[in-house]
Amino acid sequence: LTSLVAALTLGRDGWLRAPVAALLVAAAVLLATFVAVERRVRTPMLDLALLRRPLFLASTAGALFTGFSVIGLFSYLPTLLQHTLNLSVMSTAWLLVIWSGTSFVAALQARRLAGRVSARHQLAVGFALHAVAAVTMLGAASSGSWT
Repeated sequence: LTSLVAALTLGRDGWLRAPVAALLVAAAVLLATFVAVERRVRTPMLDLALLRRPLFLASTAGALFTGFSVIGLFSYLPTLLQHTLNLSVMSTAWLLVIWSGTSFVAALQARRLAGRVSARHQLAVGFALHAVAAVTMLGAASSGSWT
């Protein structure tokens, strides 16, 4: 994963550079090695058979894309808030702290849903709400320049 993260980080300066390509190749080789080892050991760290289960694969993919979008929002939103709404750096920081705190409290309370709502429905509603929230950001900067 370190090779992949390094490649993605360096890639913003040019995807066709030799270090980026080398890191991507290293990430692919290391992933293939990991899969080969996991298939051969008696007690793998990650049971690769789980990836053949559609529900597991869907929830993992959903969590991955949700995580990507949250990271993107936390990278993009401060600049948007400061330049389009003229918020100060401290005001923006407080909004993000409140957002993080709300997410933390919601995560603690979500466990109470386990007995009332099936995991499948929790995931479906959660992913749908997250998708709606992410889509609302489309065109958010169209009212002014933020770069």
